[in-house]
Amino acid sequence: MNKKNILLIAIIATIVVVIGAIYYNSAVKETDITEHQESYFQCIDENGNVLPDGMFVSMSDFSKQGIAFEKRLFKAGGDEQVKCNFVNYSLDEVTPSSWDDNEMRYYNFNGDMEYIPYTTSIPSDTLIIMDSKFKKVAEVKGVSIEDEYNDMGAYQEGLIKVKANNGLFGFVNGKGEWVIEPVYQDVNSFESGVAAVEIDGLWGGIDTNGNIVIEPKYLSDFRYIGDGDIALVEGDEDKFWYIDKAGNRINDIDYSPLECQYFYSDGLAYVKDAQTGLYGFVDKTGKYVLEPQFVSAKWFENGLAAVSQIVDGKELYGCINQKGELVIDYQFEALSTFTENGLAAAEQEGKWGFVDKSGNWIVEPIYKSVRNYSNGYAIVEVENK
Repeated sequence: MNKKNILLIAIIATIVVVIGAIYYNSAVKETDITEHQESYFQCIDENGNVLPDGMFVSMSDFSKQGIAFEKRLFKAGGDEQVKCNFVNYSLDEVTPSSWDDNEMRYYNFNGDMEYIPYTTSIPSDTLIIMDSKFKKVAEVKGVSIEDEYNDMGAYQEGLIKVKANNGLFGFVNGKGEWVIEPVYQDVNSFESGVAAVEIDGLWGGIDTNGNIVIEPKYLSDFRYIGDGDIALVEGDEDKFWYIDKAGNRINDIDYSPLECQYFYSDGLAYVKDAQTGLYGFVDKTGKYVLEPQFVSAKWFENGLAAVSQIVDGKELYGCINQKGELVIDYQFEALSTFTENGLAAAEQEGKWGFVDKSGNWIVEPIYKSVRNYSNGYAIVEVENK
């Protein structure tokens, strides 16, 4: 083969490579929601403005560090593919150019993203941990992850819950070192310094050093969420109690299943009266602050709680303050709690939007579904018409 032919082949090969690279990059950046995709997700700011170039198959809420995990659908060579990545508030990719999105499919992170645990397949015998710069820092072998939600936890209070191949649970740190050996039948992640653990079929609590701080005597797991000092637990069969951080009951009242709730914030929890079937609100002593009078209720958040009544034969939601005063009239088919920006998700005529504390629409009800605002942004689901 003469030099002229060799040069021609080299030029053609270079052109092919360049065109292929351009095609690949444009395909990856282009989100292509196909006709059989019934809906897709977008991200909006507090004024309802849709962030540009954002159409997702799925997307997590933003962490406190302003990072979200998203999956986009795109076409490459006529085939539909999913690209996974971490993005910031502007929906710009923040993962390195060397990021292999096919490697990470099952992850678990919350507001604390100092470390992110994940695995490449389900089931898996390896837990992988990366840091906030998306650099792999550790691998934990000998685990048994069959469910990414139950068999591994997010990095909370310095520890990650994980199921070992002996079928028992323990905790590793961000370096992948076992801090609390896998000796428990089941565990919850740490919250407010305590994790519920199951021992011989009963639940107790441990601190971050593995010391038992609540003796295993309860029939269900429990969490110190919301205000962080009161948990809800099944103390006897079908009887639920409120307990403090030492595991002691805060009152002598037995609550029925699904008829009481955590003290999420503002020092009040809603409970259902067994005789009337109506909901009221109690303080941490178990005393009614607002007598049972609502068809349904949600917990107080930022001073307000969503409650419902029957209006013209239909259950509608409004909102009350801690005095029980109606501050938003009964008018919505559903109403969430109010987040720190003063907005709540509301449903009207089957569509979702966001209202302020006066019940005025700030984001019109045009979405199939929405999630509450988190750090100034909300994820909304759009019907693909």
